[in-house]
Amino acid sequence: MSNLNHRQQYPPIDTEVFGNSANLSKEMITDLYTITNQIDTNPQFARRLMELAQQGQRDQVIDMINRLPLTHRPDVTFTPGAIVIKILPANPANNSAFLALTLIWKKSF
Repeated sequence: MSNLNHRQQYPPIDTEVFGNSANLSKEMITDLYTITNQIDTNPQFARRLMELAQQGQRDQVIDMINRLPLTHRPDVTFTPGAIVIKILPANPANNSAFLALTLIWKKSF
């Protein structure tokens, strides 16, 4: 038998969905920039965020991030050496894209 008979079938190409996902991602990049800029330019914010995360205060970390002027929904997880910030679409029914950023605060991570 040839490989053609076993080739996976893909749906028709729909660039509208792909383009919408890319456009949504650009908006979410703006939110990630807002968060990283706040961490970079506001040492008090950065220190408090780290302190709360290292104490396992997830709700308070999310609250700090939610106070920033974001368009989309942040989700946060952390370890002793890093914080992972996901940006999810503002509309929970829209699952066409999400972005994740890992910021490390421990050199040996």
